[in-house]
Amino acid sequence: MHKIPIVFSTDHNYIMQTGVCITSLLVNSNPNEYYDIFILCSEDVSESDKQQLQNISQKYERCCFNFIDLSNYFNDSFEVRSITKATYYRLMIPLLIPQYSKIIYSDTDIIFQRGLSDIYNEDITNYYLAAVFSGNAIVYNKTYNQYVRDLNLDPYTYVQAGFLLINSAEMIKNDICSEFKLYSSRKFLFQDQDIINIVCKGKIKFLPLRYNYTQSSFFLLFSNKPLLLSRFSENEINDASKGAIIHYEGTDKPWNSYCFRYDIWWEYYRKSLFFDAQFYFDSNNSLLNNNSNNNNNYTFQDLVKMISTHCKTTVKRIIRGH
Repeated sequence: MHKIPIVFSTDHNYIMQTGVCITSLLVNSNPNEYYDIFILCSEDVSESDKQQLQNISQKYERCCFNFIDLSNYFNDSFEVRSITKATYYRLMIPLLIPQYSKIIYSDTDIIFQRGLSDIYNEDITNYYLAAVFSGNAIVYNKTYNQYVRDLNLDPYTYVQAGFLLINSAEMIKNDICSEFKLYSSRKFLFQDQDIINIVCKGKIKFLPLRYNYTQSSFFLLFSNKPLLLSRFSENEINDASKGAIIHYEGTDKPWNSYCFRYDIWWEYYRKSLFFDAQFYFDSNNSLLNNNSNNNNNYTFQDLVKMISTHCKTTVKRIIRGH
């Protein structure tokens, strides 16, 4: 049995999403993979919340759960958009879980279509971490491109922090977590993601697209493939399309709006212990209705037009979050 440690951070409002994310991982992992799951919890995570996640291990025996309360961490950290201080928790992983010299971190707005044995076996000796280029939104938007350059970073090597393979041993040896903490109160647009890119500059190994296939990358595949090919090879793109770690970054999430690949998220919601028929109906019904004052459902043509219009504006919304 191959034991793989993985960390998620969450607050009360994201317990269901965390459960769906973990369910997708366990459904698609190999029979010889065992997951040592760590949940970094904000102060509003209740014992009932923890028990809901713990129940997943009763259905999928190849995992165990460990909960770490972080109510006093990053109280003075900068928050922007809808992203809370829980996003900073990943910065302290090497100190919080020192028993592993190497560990995986994942956001919870993710669906796994593959197990993680191959990525966990990746050699990251002499690197602080491994991650996938974020380059898409950063490169094609002039404002964000200049913002990254003003941080003394290269937009073409800037990485997305939603999925990381962390070399904890190397970080502890060089006291990198202390550097992370020093930056956490500064007003960075992309918060901890900027901090990771600044502090780990020159010590990041780049991973193939399949390990963090974001909404912005999916958008470019059909709207501007040459730009996507400037960051990833044709083989990487084809491999990601066959089964990837899908990341619903940005402000549009599948549980509250139409977004690219929203149907895949709902597939795993229905498979999870968090499935609630009323929530499923209410969420989808709200998307199918014009507004609260109009009870007429969209026609098929209306839906096609709406989705087409949405696709044209999605990229603008994606770059508001990370």
